Amino acid sequence: THLHLSDDEIKHLFLRKPTLISYSYPNNIRLTLVDLQYHFNLSNEELRDLVVGMPSIMGYTNILPKLAWIEDTFRITREEVLTVICRESILLGVNLERTLLPNVLFWNECLRLKHQRQRQQHNSNSNTNNNNTAAPAHPEDTEEEILLEILRRPRQLTISHDRLLKRAALLEEVGMESWHLWGKSEYTDAKLQ
Repeated sequence: THLHLSDDEIKHLFLRKPTLISYSYPNNIRLTLVDLQYHFNLSNEELRDLVVGMPSIMGYTNILPKLAWIEDTFRITREEVLTVICRESILLGVNLERTLLPNVLFWNECLRLKHQRQRQQHNSNSNTNNNNTAAPAHPEDTEEEILLEILRRPRQLTISHDRLLKRAALLEEVGMESWHLWGKSEYTDAKLQ
């Protein structure tokens, strides 16, 4: 291929991602490599470095819509998208319509509520500590600030949306708000309880 991988690098790829052996080169790997190279305008050497550093990326399919969605939703450059993908390549492996789209809406709402509750708590504490003197107003979080917070922890977007809703329902049953799920996507259901 145009990656010019050494035998040691190929061995390294298969040791890190043994399932690569089951992928079709023309139907999976080649298309993904072409899409990555085209979308990010990568040289052969840059693509090679990306693949060697992150072999799992070769297993993802239909990545262009996801890359475009990340760029558009979070209003970031292609270079910033590449940084996010290098940090959390799993974003390319989850379903856009069933997982990423609804989860960004879910977390947007949750984080808004979380920040609203934190402001209320801060105002309540400030009023108590200052003999009921009004606390300074806090501006509402902008859409960009919320999206930036989500982007700092992109793995939170990758949990199954149905599972996320079930977890939110569990929290609601015990009187907790959904935003308490933030940062806990890697928790097992048992640990969450």
